Amino acid sequence: MMTAPRPPIRQAAKTQAILTPEMSALVSALKGRKSGAVLVILGLNIAVFVALSLTGGSTSIDNLIRFGAKENSLIAAGQYWRLFTSMFLHIGFAHILFNSLALWTFGRDLERIYGTGRFLALYVVTGIVASLASYRFSPYISAGASGAIFGLIGVSLVFGFKYRSAIPAQLRSRFGTGVVPVIAYNVLYGLHPGSHIDNFAHLGGLAAGIVLALVIPAGFDIEDPLIR
Repeated sequence: MMTAPRPPIRQAAKTQAILTPEMSALVSALKGRKSGAVLVILGLNIAVFVALSLTGGSTSIDNLIRFGAKENSLIAAGQYWRLFTSMFLHIGFAHILFNSLALWTFGRDLERIYGTGRFLALYVVTGIVASLASYRFSPYISAGASGAIFGLIGVSLVFGFKYRSAIPAQLRSRFGTGVVPVIAYNVLYGLHPGSHIDNFAHLGGLAAGIVLALVIPAGFDIEDPLIR
C-alpha cells in the first residue's frame, strides 16, 4: 500500500478555479444549504411507524387502514385524504429502513438545490400522484414513501440533463444517467410476484417527478435552459 503526496495549496486552488460559475453555484448550494424538511419527514415517518408498532403492528392490515393506508373502496367512498396519509405509513421495519435511506440519499441534495418550499411541493405532489396511480391501477392496500421518493428520483434524472453544464464530473453519478440503474433495478424487482411492491405507485411518482422537474426551475442562482 502506498500513500499519495498531498497536493500543494497552489495546485488545489488551481483545481478549484476550473469550476464554471454555474458549477460553483451548484456546489455552494449543496455545501451551504440545510435540508431540514428531509429531517422533518424522516422524523414523521419514524414517529408514525412507532405508533403503528405500538397499536397493533405495522403489518396489520386493519391497523394500516386505521392509520390511513391507501384502500380503494374507502377512497371511492370519499376518504381522499388517504392519498396523502398513506405516504407516511410503512409496512415492516425493512420497508421504513430502505425508504429512509433512499429519502436521505436523494432528498438532501434536492432540498438544497430547489429550496425547502419547492422541495416540499415536489415531494407531496409526486407522492399524491403515486397514490392516485396506485388507486387507479392496483386493487391492493398499499402504503409507503417510495412513490414520493421515486418522484425525487425522477427530479434527479431530469435535473442531470436539464442542468448538465452545472454539474461537476465528480457529482454526475447523483443526477441524470447516474440514477437510471436505481430506477431500472427497482422497477424490475417490483415485477417479481413475491416482492409485494406497488410498481404502479413507483411509476406514477417517477412520471410526476419528471414532468414537474421540466417546469420547475432550480432554486439557486443558475439559468434555466428552458426559459432562455
